Amino acid sequence: VLDGNGQHPMIRLVDTIESGTEALVRVVVPDGQTPGSFPDGSYVEFSDIKGCDGLCTHQEAAPTGEMVTAWKISSKPGDPVNTIRIGDTTAFPAYRGSGLLTEKKVGTPYPFKSLEETLKNPGCPFDNMVGTDMVNFGSELQSHLALHAVLALEKERNRPLANGEEDLAAVIAKAKALQASKESLVEIDVDEEIFKKFVRHFNSPLQPFCAFLGGVVAQEVVKISGKFTPIPGWLHVNAIEALPDDLPSDCAPRGCRYDNLAAVYGHGF
Repeated sequence: VLDGNGQHPMIRLVDTIESGTEALVRVVVPDGQTPGSFPDGSYVEFSDIKGCDGLCTHQEAAPTGEMVTAWKISSKPGDPVNTIRIGDTTAFPAYRGSGLLTEKKVGTPYPFKSLEETLKNPGCPFDNMVGTDMVNFGSELQSHLALHAVLALEKERNRPLANGEEDLAAVIAKAKALQASKESLVEIDVDEEIFKKFVRHFNSPLQPFCAFLGGVVAQEVVKISGKFTPIPGWLHVNAIEALPDDLPSDCAPRGCRYDNLAAVYGHGF
């Protein structure tokens, strides 16, 4: 990943540069720049410095192993606001004034686990897995476990899941079996209400969700260029509150373009 957030590099005015093995650099936020701190481990480069000859041409190894003209920064507890620490500056002449400090975007390896690994253990929402539901926390894991159970059941039977709730009990049983055998490391109690709606509408693609997922996929394709951070594995999104509690009576297919929508909300909708 060459640019993890796609934002313009932060720029700061240099105020002072200490001489030391972990030199403290004081900076000032220029007009027009958004206040903010450089994260530890990021890289910065200096320009237009008076004194400190060699500071602007200093090179360090980036996470990819390539050498970049920049300093890797750090901080210590108790450091003042608007300061960073760079490496050893004792070999440079004294700082005499002026200068700019600019964030340096460097390449960072971004490894991924295999599909097999993440299907078994997708991570935790809002930690190492994308969180999408701040109201029903953990619904992402319910969706993941339900999907894992459906895929395992379809593989065993060599046929797609039946429409409606015909296979609901089998999917719930398979999910619990996957947990018991440690084929799934998702440690949650099965929410049968979520599973019921998941299974009931598993084969019913809805146009709004298709449009949303198409946009997500398009953005992920753009990230091949190295700009922005890829989704780390799974993205589970649901609108379970928008689903009816009971299956409508007029949801049988009629061979029309609205059959998928009617399978969820009924033709009367």
